Amino acid sequence: MNSMKIVAYALYGQDNNTVMFKDTEAKPLCPVSTALLLPDERKALYDNTTRGSEMPSTCPSCGWRLDFQAHNPNYKLRSTKSDITGTYDGQIIVSRKFRDFCEQEKYQGLRLLPFINDDNHFHLIVDNTVNFDFIRGGTVFNQYCDICKNYESIIGSIPAFLKVIQSLEDGFYRSDILFAHGNEKHPLLLVGIDTKKKLKAAGLKGMDFHPAYGL
Repeated sequence: MNSMKIVAYALYGQDNNTVMFKDTEAKPLCPVSTALLLPDERKALYDNTTRGSEMPSTCPSCGWRLDFQAHNPNYKLRSTKSDITGTYDGQIIVSRKFRDFCEQEKYQGLRLLPFINDDNHFHLIVDNTVNFDFIRGGTVFNQYCDICKNYESIIGSIPAFLKVIQSLEDGFYRSDILFAHGNEKHPLLLVGIDTKKKLKAAGLKGMDFHPAYGL
């Protein structure tokens, strides 16, 4: 393991004991409800699902969310000393200091979305994608849904193996695969080697880094 080339770091924040949406613990729909439908009938049901304005849409077959990076502007985080934390449903929440750092460094491919009732925190969404090597990672995919094309759970993100040869450039990235279970699924947050150094030098709190290995 130590002889493998480190090309980036996976960045983790502490759990903040909150959820972005209250439906995180919702149970999926009973599979029997759609199991007797023909494929075309199930697809029609999927296409005609009503889209809510606040809660993310869910698959009518498996019952899990369709958008795993949906933003809730009404979310509010209690006071915390950490500059980066995670909700139970897999969303990354950062402090104003963290946001200012990202803007100062002019990082591209980031969305730092504000909240209506919380001026001190922001929802971090990363658009830059890196392919995760699920074969080397021994990643396990469970219960595929042929309607929404998602899995009920995907396990095996540590250590992180990436399908890249060169080290990632300074910046933020996310894995192309979602990990965890149900509505908690989320991409792996990755940063370049130089980015890790800058984050630590900035004195940001609550960060935990794990090596990510290339080809």
